[in-house]
Amino acid sequence: MHSQNDPSKFRINNPLLKATLFGGYMCEESRRAEGWVSSDQYFVSRSMLTHLVERLFNIHRLPGFHEEYRFNSIREKRESYKLVSTGELEDALEELKQLYEHTQKWLQTEAVNGKIRLGRSLRSYEKSQVAHQLLDKAPTIKYYYHTINSYSTSAFLGGYVSPILLERDVPIEDVLIHYKYVDFDYVCSFDVENEVWVINKHPMGLECHPFEIFRFFPDRLSRKNAYGSETNLWDMGYTSIGENEISIKEDMNKYYKPCEHKYVKIVT
Repeated sequence: MHSQNDPSKFRINNPLLKATLFGGYMCEESRRAEGWVSSDQYFVSRSMLTHLVERLFNIHRLPGFHEEYRFNSIREKRESYKLVSTGELEDALEELKQLYEHTQKWLQTEAVNGKIRLGRSLRSYEKSQVAHQLLDKAPTIKYYYHTINSYSTSAFLGGYVSPILLERDVPIEDVLIHYKYVDFDYVCSFDVENEVWVINKHPMGLECHPFEIFRFFPDRLSRKNAYGSETNLWDMGYTSIGENEISIKEDMNKYYKPCEHKYVKIVT
């Protein structure tokens, strides 16, 4: 549904979909779920939203390539999901479809050749996969990542203090949510980050990008993971890069996320 105050913004009304994003009750008598943009205890919300997205885009991950968070805290997920009816799932899926179509309509007004420029900093499980490739200056950087991934139009660092940043032109058909076209007036931090969610439709979650789109600090990368082993493409652990990770320089002195009470220090 369009926001009454701004037709470019989509207001989410479905209780299940709203709960997965911002927190709430997925259905009557269910336990409260913390939304994805909040603390998302036990990964209840992001697991449900990932399920809905995979249904909407007909994504079928191969065994062994699903997100690790979907297999954590199974008991808590069952307690949250067990009262959700098939009809409620279908209603949430329909509104997610409407949100996607709304986003696509407005992105057409700013896309260049069907794409928009976005960036993101890599998280630990991604860094451990690409560190050796970046150090070797491989022409194509390959890594596996989630179905739903956070990008940004400007504050690329977000909450991840990372030594690796990528910036690329993303086809708009892969954009699920754009902060400019969703009503977040009941959330204090999401749109502050200029958040854009991009869908990875590959059955293994594989991403392949040219070396040139990455910016990184070689002295903050390691060929060893946290267990002392050589990192490789299949390494989903953490890369050991020292206690004080360095972040990519941005045109700001600090970046503050009010809901999380964290400062991201920017190297100048």
